[in-house]
Amino acid sequence: MAIKQAISKLKNTKNIELIIAVILCLVIVVLFASNFLSLPSSSSGQSFDSYTMGLEDKLKQVISAMDGVNGVEVAISFKSGTEKVYAFETIVKTSGGVTTEETQIVTSQGQPVVLKELAPDILGVVVVASGLEDVGVRLRIVQAVVTLLGIDGSKVQVFS
Repeated sequence: MAIKQAISKLKNTKNIELIIAVILCLVIVVLFASNFLSLPSSSSGQSFDSYTMGLEDKLKQVISAMDGVNGVEVAISFKSGTEKVYAFETIVKTSGGVTTEETQIVTSQGQPVVLKELAPDILGVVVVASGLEDVGVRLRIVQAVVTLLGIDGSKVQVFS
């Protein structure tokens, strides 16, 4: 019943188009952000390489869409690979008045249970492109990389 009332109030709102546009923009931003920073599904070297190449390709697409930027190449260096956080359980055993604790990894169907997978730390990003004579264009590229990857601007270098 409350949902119907909320919908009827929205229909009566004069700026319904604005509200819908804001909601759509938020959905697009969330989808883009989750897709942009998604982690690989396994920890193999090939999967990490595809994760790296995917990030570089996405940065390349975004930077190439900027006015005055052509022939973009992007390289990202990482401190290490992805890190998995496993589920642990502590087993307490009491025998003859002596209590011992044993910690072990939780498994499901013979595989360790992964609680979360942490993205690797980024050491630096290098962007090489043509058409970067304007300092403003270089600054916009640095700002885009900083924003998309959540890193410090001192880790980004832009070359022509």
